[in-house]
Amino acid sequence: MDRIAIDPSQSFLTGNALETVCQWSNTLKSFQQRLSPYFARAEARQAAFNYIQALLSPVERKNGWQIAEQVGNENPYRVQHLLGRAQWDAEKLCQEVRQYGVEGLSEPGDIVAVDETGFLKQGN
Repeated sequence: MDRIAIDPSQSFLTGNALETVCQWSNTLKSFQQRLSPYFARAEARQAAFNYIQALLSPVERKNGWQIAEQVGNENPYRVQHLLGRAQWDAEKLCQEVRQYGVEGLSEPGDIVAVDETGFLKQGN
């Protein structure tokens, strides 16, 4: 697996912060490599990886157009194709993601809290 290398002279990050960003990037690459076998075509695989990176980005609203813009696409068609028509084994991919999560809970008592309240309801 390729490791990311960042030239410290070209970065505003230094020391532990720079090392942490490199670790995150390498962890994401490793995670993507684990998911690779579940996509029938390279284009779908790359679209999925771009989608994951866009979801992890600071983009305020994660809709098709903004995700497309974040990953450098002119329109949301690649994301729409990935989610609606591309061939990939969603069930096995979900099993792999669950396994990855379980492996990350290495200490007794570790927990995961999932919160889907991105936009709280306002009004009555």
